[in-house]
Amino acid sequence: MVKAYIQLESYDDVMKFHKAASACRYDLKIQKDADVINAKSLMGLLCVGTGRVISLIAKCNDRGDVINKFGDFIVNGF
Repeated sequence: MVKAYIQLESYDDVMKFHKAASACRYDLKIQKDADVINAKSLMGLLCVGTGRVISLIAKCNDRGDVINKFGDFIVNGF
């Protein structure tokens, strides 16, 4: 499992993130407070909104792949 903190600043970021997440073969979750949302769900991503730091949880062991796909959104280091 790989966990990173991400921030989606705009609607365009949400769309780019969704495209990258949809291409992943592993499960992805977004955690905002106590809510855990499927990161491949466009509706879920839109409900989370933009401008806040949230957790991305990838059910894989390949940190490099996660950084490669989502590095533009990762904040606060890894």
